Amino acid sequence: MIAVPVIVVFTKFDALDDEAYEALANEGLLHQDAVMQAPTRAMEDFEKNHKNLPIFKSHYPPKAYVTLRGMSFGDQKVGTLKKKTFSKQT
Repeated sequence: MIAVPVIVVFTKFDALDDEAYEALANEGLLHQDAVMQAPTRAMEDFEKNHKNLPIFKSHYPPKAYVTLRGMSFGDQKVGTLKKKTFSKQT
């Protein structure tokens, strides 16, 4: 048996940045402060809430995860990611 590490890729992570910005703004932070703090808050929220997904508790949990921001389906980076992820490696 060959051991292959599983890595989870979370795309569109900037959607959590938007949610974090809204939460910070609702807490009374000024726009500029909320913009600057949103990425850190998004990661904290992710660690707290999304790391409990079933995949992380599976029999063979991922060894790591990657979060990607600023990607859209028409973006070249997405095409490259899809090609590298779904193409057969020889």
